Amino acid sequence: MPRNYEYKELRSNLKELFLSCWKYRALYIWAFVLLLITNGFAVLIPYMTKLAIDENALKGDDFLAYRYPLWILFLALCQFIFRTLSRICVYRACREQEHDLRVQLMQSLEYYPMHSFDETRRGDLVTNMIEDTSQVRALAGFGFIQVGNILVAYLFCVPMMISISAKLTFVSVLFYPLLLIFIGWMNQKLYERNLKVKEKLGDLTDFGSQVIEGIHVPKCFHAHEGLQKRFDALNKAHFEISWQTARLDILLLPGLVLIASLGEWAVIRFGSEMMVLGTITQGDFLAFHGYIAYLLFASIAVGFGVSTFNRGYTSYVRLRNRFAVHTELGAKSPASVPLNFSPSMLHFDNVQFRYPGSSKDHLNIAHLELPLEGLIGICGPVGSGKSTFLKLILRLYEPHRGEIRLNEKPLEDYTPFEIRRVCALVTQEPFLLSRSIRENIEYYEASEGGQSPYLARLQDSIHKASLERDLGSFKLGFDTIVGERGVRLSLGQKQRVCIARAFYRQKPILMLDDPFSALDTITEEMILSNLLNIKDERVIFLVSQRASTLKRCDRILIFDEGAFMGIGTPAQLLASKNFFSQINRLQENMEVS
Repeated sequence: MPRNYEYKELRSNLKELFLSCWKYRALYIWAFVLLLITNGFAVLIPYMTKLAIDENALKGDDFLAYRYPLWILFLALCQFIFRTLSRICVYRACREQEHDLRVQLMQSLEYYPMHSFDETRRGDLVTNMIEDTSQVRALAGFGFIQVGNILVAYLFCVPMMISISAKLTFVSVLFYPLLLIFIGWMNQKLYERNLKVKEKLGDLTDFGSQVIEGIHVPKCFHAHEGLQKRFDALNKAHFEISWQTARLDILLLPGLVLIASLGEWAVIRFGSEMMVLGTITQGDFLAFHGYIAYLLFASIAVGFGVSTFNRGYTSYVRLRNRFAVHTELGAKSPASVPLNFSPSMLHFDNVQFRYPGSSKDHLNIAHLELPLEGLIGICGPVGSGKSTFLKLILRLYEPHRGEIRLNEKPLEDYTPFEIRRVCALVTQEPFLLSRSIRENIEYYEASEGGQSPYLARLQDSIHKASLERDLGSFKLGFDTIVGERGVRLSLGQKQRVCIARAFYRQKPILMLDDPFSALDTITEEMILSNLLNIKDERVIFLVSQRASTLKRCDRILIFDEGAFMGIGTPAQLLASKNFFSQINRLQENMEVS
């Protein structure tokens, strides 16, 4: 049963791989036609050798010695030209396929559900994007050349060999079934080993990328020795499985040469005897030897093809599994919600949510009716569900129970794209691309190259995020490159770039998840004043732990240990015992002291 299942899976994957190549069929067809012509010229070279030897034996002194060498040189030149053209077609097709696979992978990842990201290591995604797409390209390109070459070689050479001697042809290919058995056995072993190699490479890449990204932490804690031990263990695990795979690769080519050389032995053993008996001529023997050598070369190339096939097939299976993950429902559908959408009311009824793999609820809201207007504050202890509340509204995650309604319409009736199209989010941890400040704010919404058509909007968002003074200190202004994940900026500057990005989008719903944690009081006050100036134009959710900030809100939501505890105006909440009144009292006491 397992073997039958593996065969069906192999057949299904190869079918999908073939269909993925179908888009480039014109280039592959031209490559195959050119390959036919190439091999046609190739098999004529031994035939010219046969004619030269036999005619020399017949004519003696009257033989024109220069004629056949010139023909062979001409045929070799034609073979070179047409093989080059064939390889150009193949390499163009497989490079286009690699490019399109990366585009397809990126598009899939853009619409991946968040729970799939939570379950996937970043190292695996990097390996998918770089290594796996390259291996599929090698399979589609080099694999096509090798398969096409051996098929055409047998198609042309075997008839020519039979025309010389059917008996000699039979004994020369008698050992080739052993070749197929050996290739099949190696193919299975290499496939299993390559899967493990990819897995260990993902472990190594994931750990290495995390260390490099946060290298300042081990530097500060002088934790180099512990990290080095962990890296050495992962690197050793990858080395050991890679070496086991390499040992199989080492055996592959010599094994193929050994088995294929048995055919060469048969040609010399029986061919020389037939030549002595006069069954075949000297020219026939040399031509036959040329054909069997050509087949031997093609068969040995299968060894490289098997290794390429296994790496490429393993990579394609990994990519196909990535593509098979269901994207967010409706994420690629046209939006029916206009950009001037006016949110008015948000309802939560018996909503429960827990993150994948957790045994406890991370958010529990029995009932909430929230008019969407003005500045809405959100507060609560660390891990109380504040960020999760915003993620559920954005449909980054789906509640396990209950219903969320927006404007009296179930949230699930809106596609995720429709919801996010009218929202702008500033996360707790600022995320920046390693590009310019302008690109991180615009997110490529403006046209690339030249002056941005949205320059006024860009400058306005920078002003509202209180980023102007910082830009003045940069030589290139908002065209300054921020470095890997914004390494050249301070944490406060990174937060303000993210705030400017949210202002730039001009969405009806603005979500700020603790955006002032790294800002000084003066800068926070400037940004908060800008928020208050636009609160009548859009609804603003503001997560904060500062009572002075929350007092400026129209209403405040309170969460504690994943549960929604209540809602009210700052004055109402200060008059009762709750988290907001507690932090207000503590912060006032600290200011007095």
